[in-house]
Amino acid sequence: MLEETSLAYQPHRIDIMADESHDPGLLALNPNSKIPAIYDPNGPSGTPLTLFESGAILLYLSGKTGQFISADPIHPLRNDPVGDVAPILLRYKAA
Repeated sequence: MLEETSLAYQPHRIDIMADESHDPGLLALNPNSKIPAIYDPNGPSGTPLTLFESGAILLYLSGKTGQFISADPIHPLRNDPVGDVAPILLRYKAA
């Protein structure tokens, strides 16, 4: 998705067979030691942001670039492209 949105990025290879998923650098980004994870130094309001979990990353990048998702703030929740983020967000809002 980073290619499709034309956002600049620097990939880092993680060799899970060499147990690099427990590297301190990755753990700093994702304490669950899973990939993918991203670090955006230009996050919301210029604040750096770390994200992990594919669905959260896709929704964040869509919102950041205004691509692949409706500008209507509730539309992505009704039509969650990854199928697992909307129920969590809706439960959180209802609580």
